[in-house]
Amino acid sequence: MTTEDYAQHFTPVEAVDLAYGLIDTLYGPLRSPRLIDPACGEGAFLFRALERGLTSPQSTFGIERDPELACRVFGRANGPRAAAADALTGLAAPLAPGAFDLVVANPPYGTGAAGLRGMGERDARRLMQTYALWALPRPSKARIAMERLRSYPAEVLFLELCVSLARPGGHVAVILPEGIAANARYAAVREWLLAHVQLDAVIGLPKSTFRRTGAAAKTVLLLLTRRPPPKGHRVRLGEVGEWDAPAMYPLRPQSDPRLLDRLDPAYWHPSFDALLDACRLPLVPLGDFITDLTYGPIVTGRGQGTGDGDANRPRAVSHVGARFIAPDHVGAPFMAPETRNAVAIVNQGQVGFCGVDLTEAPCVPPDSPWVSRRSMLRPGDVVLPRSGEGSLGKHRVAVFLADQPAGVGSFVDLIRLQGLNPFYLAAFLKSRLGRSQVSRVANGVGVPNISFDEIRNLLVPQLPTEEQAAIEQRYRRTVLPLHTEAVRRHAALRARGTEPRSDGILRDLRETAEGQWTRAIAEVDAAVVGDP
Repeated sequence: MTTEDYAQHFTPVEAVDLAYGLIDTLYGPLRSPRLIDPACGEGAFLFRALERGLTSPQSTFGIERDPELACRVFGRANGPRAAAADALTGLAAPLAPGAFDLVVANPPYGTGAAGLRGMGERDARRLMQTYALWALPRPSKARIAMERLRSYPAEVLFLELCVSLARPGGHVAVILPEGIAANARYAAVREWLLAHVQLDAVIGLPKSTFRRTGAAAKTVLLLLTRRPPPKGHRVRLGEVGEWDAPAMYPLRPQSDPRLLDRLDPAYWHPSFDALLDACRLPLVPLGDFITDLTYGPIVTGRGQGTGDGDANRPRAVSHVGARFIAPDHVGAPFMAPETRNAVAIVNQGQVGFCGVDLTEAPCVPPDSPWVSRRSMLRPGDVVLPRSGEGSLGKHRVAVFLADQPAGVGSFVDLIRLQGLNPFYLAAFLKSRLGRSQVSRVANGVGVPNISFDEIRNLLVPQLPTEEQAAIEQRYRRTVLPLHTEAVRRHAALRARGTEPRSDGILRDLRETAEGQWTRAIAEVDAAVVGDP
């Protein structure tokens, strides 16, 4: 079996030292604590504890599911006491629950990881009886419950295990994917955590923490004490840059209900609230203006994509007015858009800084599974790629203006408005206050994303209607002609088989358009929050 089979991502020494430094700061020197790592891997936490003189080999325990790794790492004299076992399926004395002063862990991540997916019925039933979090927010019927457990995120079960291994009043330091602290699907886990333990600190780790092991997930370090939270207890929140000292943010009461929604430290960075406080205009939830909010159909099956995923990205390319289509296309029967009212699918790659470019949009028949009535675009709709560092992370958002039949793909949101100018919204979402809010709510393990509720809850300054209209007029006068010419040149280059990225004229058109739009956005910034 490989490190992927065991969902291994070994802990860098910088993360280990950070954890032990915070343990010293929060809990003071611990006197020879009984210490355990129930998913110890290479033993980074255990050997570092011995090197620091935190405890003795006789009081240091590790459990590792990979027997070869356990034998290779722990066959050393004067090393920690180790067992090759599956910590999740039950431990015997002296490794019983409630027996340790300090529990440290960087457990396997992923749905069905750590052997859950292939677990036999007997072990699965034992886990169902031992752990509670997998069944939240409500229990499932027996057969459904079994499948739910086998596909459950292993890290959540390890979190519950770590808490149970600590004695009452004992401490836990555990590294988890940021999604546990941020994603809506884990709200029940956060509710359980905030209700059952004293949460002492949540520290965001650098994105590069597990890069050498091939894991892209952003992670957090949780430090907690096994006891109910005392009245008035406050949680420390902070982030680490490149392994410098953590930047600590204002403490939050553990009873603050907002922590149920977002426990990730990045959300609580003081700069977000500072920009909101600096806003000169009344703020209104974007949802007050939304009449339709949707995305394109999700069509399953390999080779049936419309360009949203690399594994099934079509090679067909087409554009309004261009009479060409690349041969050897994959997936749906893509066709030139002028043919029989074909529908262009607007994926993330079609949404640029200045507008929508359908040149390389896959085109499908109106009755294809990638087209639905609700996802068809109208001129004036706002399109927002809802995930990805290259799209959401770069604040790509545009107003759809083409007269070509088109619909959004499954990774692009269609926002239809009433009472709010779409060009103003597009400009605002690229402004400092707009970018700040999107960055704040975007979450996800490895790939940032934004939900419908988070879109509706974005706060939009009430710019006077005539000033909103002036932004649209400026876009149509100074940006749209350049964008339109860039789209035409893009299509012509593709028709000739020329690589657009190497064309200097196209690059200049795009850069000039971006410059014009950037200046308009800067004026929105000045009107909303003043000069930087």
